[in-house]
Amino acid sequence: MKKAFQIFRRDIKRLFHNRAALLIVVGLSHQKQPYPMAGIHALHGIAAIFLRTSVGPMA
Repeated sequence: MKKAFQIFRRDIKRLFHNRAALLIVVGLSHQKQPYPMAGIHALHGIAAIFLRTSVGPMA
């Protein structure tokens, strides 16, 4: 396990020294973020619709 952490730490250091690779990693990590959030917001909207209609008429 110690060897795995050494390799991980070495890779992170190399990543910060290579700006192009760092830019790609940051871009890819933030690229996928809006899609799950859109799904979560859509599910909350659907739940709100069902809750409003099951309680009674909308005002």
